[in-house]
Amino acid sequence: MASASDDGTVQLWDAVTGRKAYSYSGHNGGVTAISWSPDGTRLASGSLDETVQVWNAIT
Repeated sequence: MASASDDGTVQLWDAVTGRKAYSYSGHNGGVTAISWSPDGTRLASGSLDETVQVWNAIT
């Protein structure tokens, strides 16, 4: 599971325990959109800083 934040980060969560598994930072504005790749290996995020980041979701 993933969530986006106003602080410019994207968090991955363990769906079983509810604990944060990983946090990605790289945006200079709040993250307003996130989307998984079809194979679940990447996560794209869009921000108010008008950038898109693609993250490797395999941790």
